[in-house]
Amino acid sequence: MDTPESNGTVLFSGINDRLTNTQIQESLFIACSSFGPVLRVSSNRKTLRGKAFVTFLHLSDAIACASRLHDAPFLSTSLTARVI
Repeated sequence: MDTPESNGTVLFSGINDRLTNTQIQESLFIACSSFGPVLRVSSNRKTLRGKAFVTFLHLSDAIACASRLHDAPFLSTSLTARVI
């Protein structure tokens, strides 16, 4: 029996803490959706402190997104991106 390809989640860090959750989520969705279907964007300013998670439908899309957006400028800061 074949196992389905697992979802890929990208951890973004280095996000400006002064942005609202809505600004972070909308901006990351726009930036990441060009790499493939985005299932979820999670951020919480109080608990995650400059971090956000983006979950893709396919692992290959997450890998492409992380490699392309790592150290990219994002709303006045430089993002760190890695697949977890």
